[in-house]
Amino acid sequence: MSETPVSFPRSFSFIYTDDEIDAFREIGAARQDPGPEYWNFYATIIALIFGIGLTVVAAHYAGLFEARAFRPVLATAYIAFIAGAFGYYVTIWLGYRRIGRLDVDESLARYRDASEMVFKDEAIIYKTVRLEMRIPWGSVTEIRETALLILIWIARTEGLAVPVRLFTDKSERHALVAAIRRKVPRPETKV
Repeated sequence: MSETPVSFPRSFSFIYTDDEIDAFREIGAARQDPGPEYWNFYATIIALIFGIGLTVVAAHYAGLFEARAFRPVLATAYIAFIAGAFGYYVTIWLGYRRIGRLDVDESLARYRDASEMVFKDEAIIYKTVRLEMRIPWGSVTEIRETALLILIWIARTEGLAVPVRLFTDKSERHALVAAIRRKVPRPETKV
């Protein structure tokens, strides 16, 4: 199989802006944790709502409270359920926020460094004062364009970002994306 030669527009030297850092982190976080399967979530919530009601009815039939106390007990059970769900949400949110802050503190220094990205026939070379990486084209799994960045993913949450502001026009940006796509090996389809 002969490979078509690819010419890349140029190498890039840049420092990420705050907006670019935020966009890259947000997209990376979404790739790492795409969220729950909402069908399962909604089914669980509906089951819990009915389960709470049935538990209160079972407690009434077991003689744990009188008939006149049914509505207050039911209301108290649902209020406790809502308060517990809210407390759980806040606890999880605070935990993710703490982990996110640690990640930001570690990664912001890396993103604040001057970066150089060079596209070669055999690999992408990415350099900062703290690191130097050589990423063979076989490691690239996906390329994605956003309003601020061209994202070159090498793993589920690891990737490189080329700021769109470095390009003078869309044709230059599209030329780079097309050149990268030609270099990225496509998975073979099995028949």
